[in-house]
Amino acid sequence: MIKNIAINSNKKLLVYLAIFVFAYIIIIFLISQIVNVDLVKGKIENFIKDYGVIGLFIAILLMDSFTQPVSPDVAVFSTVYFTDINIYTIIFIAGLASSIAGVICYIIGQQFGMHFLKKRFHEKSIQKGERIMSKYGPLGVLIGAVTPVPYDLVCYISGIFKVRLPIFIVISVFGRFARFTVIALITFSVF
Repeated sequence: MIKNIAINSNKKLLVYLAIFVFAYIIIIFLISQIVNVDLVKGKIENFIKDYGVIGLFIAILLMDSFTQPVSPDVAVFSTVYFTDINIYTIIFIAGLASSIAGVICYIIGQQFGMHFLKKRFHEKSIQKGERIMSKYGPLGVLIGAVTPVPYDLVCYISGIFKVRLPIFIVISVFGRFARFTVIALITFSVF
């Protein structure tokens, strides 16, 4: 019976993840329709033209290392939409940069603990992250990697809760590459 509850719980989690990812993609699409496309296009094209894939790497590394209102999905979307860089190169660079940022945040969480987190995040956000990690364990990393939950927060908390680093890395890499693959392929297909 306990095994059935665990299986149902995992199925329920996967359904929630699919709903979150789908909703997130729709939101990005809607925002892209509202934003002044010419202004964004010009800035992104100039940035990528000047710095290419290295600029994309640095942008995503910074976006995933610090909590801020702009998701790295915007960089992936914009790079696919506004440049002619190979889509698989974009996915690889985005996934690599994001995964490295996740490991950096993990190490910071492991070294500086909850005190550091309380200076950076609201108590509600920390409690949400703690609930995810307590309820799902390492699977909570996947939730942070593929949903709009702040990825850096999940990574900090993973370090604090001492999720085994190799497991953390595998789940992070899988989740971030999956997320950016979906964003890039939908952008490439639809736009």
